[in-house]
Order: sequence, then structure tokens, then C-alpha cells
Amino acid sequence: MAENKQIIPGDRYTEILEGGTIKLTAKTVQFGSNVFQFHNVTGFGIAKVDTIKIPLGSLFILFIIGLVLGSLPNISLVGGLLVLGAIAGVIYNITQPQRYGLGLYLNSGHMKVFVTTDVRGLKIVVEDLCNYMENNKLGGYVVNIVGGNVTGNYIGGDASGTTSTYR
Repeated sequence: MAENKQIIPGDRYTEILEGGTIKLTAKTVQFGSNVFQFHNVTGFGIAKVDTIKIPLGSLFILFIIGLVLGSLPNISLVGGLLVLGAIAGVIYNITQPQRYGLGLYLNSGHMKVFVTTDVRGLKIVVEDLCNYMENNKLGGYVVNIVGGNVTGNYIGGDASGTTSTYR
């Protein structure tokens, strides 16, 4: 299993995707309208995705300005609103969930990250994907990332006949 890699939004080599389905076969990896040859995939891993937060310095300055304006008789209401805005910003920063993603590493140095908050499911899927890569299983593997939940299944058989799913 690959180690955690910190992903910052805006990294030019990384594309952050919000969920979807990834289909793997012995020859291809497909998600959305993108299809890669399987030998162009160098690995899978868990990537920690930074969430966008309001800088604490800005909130502190807003808080101080609010206190100063709150002490002035004519505009104390504006000062109170600034103080409440700063407090709301701190609460917003604290309540942001940590996001992780299934990292798809390509031999070009680029990375696709499928974002989720389901770390337990993500670890299981990454382990299954590593086993799939090492064992050259017949059939394919499908990863679904929907609504923050991650699931993965081996698919046996061919697309035209009967298929079976097992874990």
C-alpha cells in the first residue's frame, strides 16, 4: 500500500475528482470519459486532500477590528457583526472534515485523486487494488466512490456472458 501523500488544491500535476466509478481490467483503467492503458498506472494509494480554510490571521484581524468598532458608540452594531463573523469563521474552520482520496498514480507523474471521507473503505479498496495488480486476476475490479463512501468489487467473467461479484 502506498504511503499518504499531502495534496494541495491547485497542484498542476494533480486532478481532484469528486467521486465516480473506476473500472479496471487487465489492459485498461477507465473513469468517466478517460481511458488509460493499465501499464501506464504506476500505483494506487491514499492521499490526504487539504481543505480550503479561512486564514486564522485574517480572522484575528477581523475580530480586533470588530472589537475596536464595537467600542465606538455610532457603529457598535457593525463591530458586533464583525466579531460574530470572525467567530463564525473559526467555527467553519474547525468543523471542516478531513478529506482523503484514492490516488491513481500515472507514469507521466500526474495523479488523479477521487475524494472521499471514508478512510476505512479507502484502505480496503487500496489493499484490494494492490492485490489485483500483483495477482493478475481474471476479470476486473470496479471502485465506486459515491456520497463519500468507497466500495470495491472483483468482477469475474466476460462482459457478454454471466458475471459474478465477490469480495
